[in-house]
Amino acid sequence: MKRTWRVAAIVGVAIAVSLVVVSVVELAPRAVPSNNCATGIRTLQAPPLTFEGSGDTTKGLNHWYNFTVIVADDCFSLGIISFKLTFPNGSAVPLPAGAGVTVATPLSLVQAVFTIGIGWAYEPGFSATTPLQSQDTLSLFYSGSTPSTLVGDSFSVLSSRGSCSGPIS
Repeated sequence: MKRTWRVAAIVGVAIAVSLVVVSVVELAPRAVPSNNCATGIRTLQAPPLTFEGSGDTTKGLNHWYNFTVIVADDCFSLGIISFKLTFPNGSAVPLPAGAGVTVATPLSLVQAVFTIGIGWAYEPGFSATTPLQSQDTLSLFYSGSTPSTLVGDSFSVLSSRGSCSGPIS
């Protein structure tokens, strides 16, 4: 009988220790959108994302346009956004292979690169759950002579949480 109680006590202690370990692991922060994202409350707030217009920068055959994010919230994680370029008539702007958008912090630390037609490549320490932050830079880039400029066209950020666009100037 004493042996049965000892085994039960040891099993009980083992279960208690495992529950404590699991609880400690569950307290670790997770990179998930806020509860407001899951409930859709953020979609009622406006604007969920805005950015400043860009300037045309060229050097040889390389072109880039930098957009500074003005307002963003944690519902716009990198993994759920993509980008689109359109002419004033609404049709898609053809870009050469390898064109895309780099996302960088205000200190110019590259977080990820979105290659149009391929998708995201994340730098170490960043992932699909990294939120787009205010003052981040979206740098649209491409090489080649066609198109020689995107001035007058529109740059759009698309996501399941909402979209925004602005003219390239």
